[in-house]
Amino acid sequence: MSSAVTEIKTAPAGVEPTVDPNVVRAAIALRRRTMAKRIVMGVFTPIFFLAIWEVLSRVGVLDREYIPPPSEVFRGMGAGIKDGSLTEAVAHNGWISIQRLVPGFALGLVVGLVAGIAMGILDLVRFGLRPIISATFPIPKIAIFPILIIIFGIGDTSKIVVVALAVFYMVCINTASGIEYSNRIYREVATAFQVPKRVEYLRVIIPSALPSIMTGVRLGVGNALIVLVSAEFVSAQAGIGYYIWNAWQVLDINAMFGGLIVIALFGILTNWCLLALERRLIPWSQS
Repeated sequence: MSSAVTEIKTAPAGVEPTVDPNVVRAAIALRRRTMAKRIVMGVFTPIFFLAIWEVLSRVGVLDREYIPPPSEVFRGMGAGIKDGSLTEAVAHNGWISIQRLVPGFALGLVVGLVAGIAMGILDLVRFGLRPIISATFPIPKIAIFPILIIIFGIGDTSKIVVVALAVFYMVCINTASGIEYSNRIYREVATAFQVPKRVEYLRVIIPSALPSIMTGVRLGVGNALIVLVSAEFVSAQAGIGYYIWNAWQVLDINAMFGGLIVIALFGILTNWCLLALERRLIPWSQS
C-alpha cells in the first residue's frame, strides 16, 4: 500500500493531486487478500489443534476416559444443549460469574488507571508506589484469597476484590510505562509551543500512551477470568469455576469441557470488543 503514496501525481499549487485509479484498486485488492489470509489462519489454527487432539485421543496417547476426542465432547455437549440441561447450567453459573467479574474488573480498571497515570506523571508517586507494586505483583493473587476471605467474608465481595487486584496490576503497570516512555518529541513540541501542562497531559501524553493502556486492559480481562475461576474452584457454591470443578469431581467430562469452552468464547468475545474499542480510540496506531 505504500506504493500508492508514491504514485500521487504532482499538481500545481491550488490544484488537488490525483491518484492513479489502478494504484487504488491494487491497494484495495492487497488489503482484501491480507484480510482473507488473516481470516483463514484464524479459522485454520483452532481446527488444526482440534485435529491433533482428536488423533492423539483416538490412538491412545491421551486417556479417552479423562480426555475424550473433540468429536465425543461436541456430541455430548450437543445432547446437553438439546435437552436443555447443559444450556441451563452454564447460563446460570455463567451469569453469576459475570456478576462478580464486571464490578471487580471496573474497580481494578479505575484504580489502576488513576494509580498508573499518577505514577507516570508525578515522580514522587512513582518512586513511592513502584517498590510496593514490584514487591506485591509477583505474589499469585489466588494465594492471598484466604486473607481476603477473612477480611471480606466468604461471599461475593472477596471474589470481586481478588478480581480487582488481578486487573489493577495489569492496568497500572502498563499505564505508567506508556506515559513514562511516551514519545519525547511530543513533549518537546508541546513545550516549544508553551502548551499548558494540563492540556499537554490530557491532549498529548495520555493519548500517546493509549496503546499501552489498552494492552493493559486486555491483559487485565484475561487475568481477571483466570483469578475468578480459580477463586470459584475453592470458595463458591455457584459460578462457572464451581461448575467446572464440580463436573470434574463427578467425572462429567462433557460438562467440564462445556464450561471451559464458555470461558474461551467469553475471552474471545471480550478481546474482539476491546480491539474494536481500541480501533475507535486510537486509529493512528493501526497499521
